[in-house]
Amino acid sequence: MSNVFKTNIRLNLENPEERTALEYLRKYRPYSKAIVEAVNGYYSRLESLEEDPYLETRVKEDEFLNRIEEAVRCGQQATANINLAELAALLQGVQPAAAPPEPAEVEDEMSKEDYEIAMDFMRDLCGE
Repeated sequence: MSNVFKTNIRLNLENPEERTALEYLRKYRPYSKAIVEAVNGYYSRLESLEEDPYLETRVKEDEFLNRIEEAVRCGQQATANINLAELAALLQGVQPAAAPPEPAEVEDEMSKEDYEIAMDFMRDLCGE
């Protein structure tokens, strides 16, 4: 008795998916190897999803995080190539921002206490 299983498959060539499958089978021989890999991959994935319904979501999240990490790496490489001397030369022509008005110049409707609170807030924002 032989240890080989034989079967026939029927593909409807009017169905685009089945026609594409046939094109792949003709392109990547032997048929049996392609079919074995496809069936095993499909059903092992199904079983994994049955055991862990969040697997697909985690895989997508991991892929998304990998794309973000790659974008950050590319950004770091791009900024690492900036010549600091050129940057310093660009900054030499920059004028500092105008100083905030003194409390005496503040409109009458704002109290000195309100002004100081607003200035403290601005200093915190600017990191001073």
